Amino acid sequence: MTRSSVQGEDTRQGASNAPERAETAVDDTEGTDDGAEASRRRPRRGRRVLRWTAVTLAVLIAGTAGAGFLYYEHLNDNIKKDTLNLGDSKVAAPTPNAAGQTPLNILVIGSDARDSEENQQLGGARETFGSTPLADVQMLVHLSADRSNMSVVSMPRDTLVEIPKCTDPDDGKVYPASEGRVMTNRSLGHGGPGCTVATWQELTGIHIDHFMMVDFAGVVSMADAVGG
Repeated sequence: MTRSSVQGEDTRQGASNAPERAETAVDDTEGTDDGAEASRRRPRRGRRVLRWTAVTLAVLIAGTAGAGFLYYEHLNDNIKKDTLNLGDSKVAAPTPNAAGQTPLNILVIGSDARDSEENQQLGGARETFGSTPLADVQMLVHLSADRSNMSVVSMPRDTLVEIPKCTDPDDGKVYPASEGRVMTNRSLGHGGPGCTVATWQELTGIHIDHFMMVDFAGVVSMADAVGG
């Protein structure tokens, strides 16, 4: 066999193997396309999961906030509001300090009223049902302007004071000023807690920002709330 014939056979064998190599190259290209498609699919799936997670969290946060707001409104609805001062004279609010802070004065009133089913169930003076309530507890709570300290002043129920003229905000009835000094607990029956506030301001010259009145059933509820 001559050299030329050997080279010819090698050439033919190379030519016959060429399609196989080309086919192998095509197969490798197809595998690469599948991998690229899979890699593109994975980020899309990840973004979809993140999107649904964000939507779920947003719904949970919005639902929690809505439930909290409704509960807050429910608690506020349990608080009945009334006119702060039923008297004619007013006391100016204190001047803010250099930081813009002002003290806060709250008059706490304890009523002996028996005009509700809850109060009747507690026993006691049932014969006073529907009668004029008395402010048997009167305490002025003072919070300093910077809220760093608090003080409380209590006035005994039988302290003799002059009750100013008060006007009932519900029916417009005018209660004239007391003739001389009378027991301070009677101020509550002159139109409501706003007259007790007016009596304190008339006596002390202290501006009162808020009042809070509690009856027997309210005291029991507060005691239960803190464990008896």
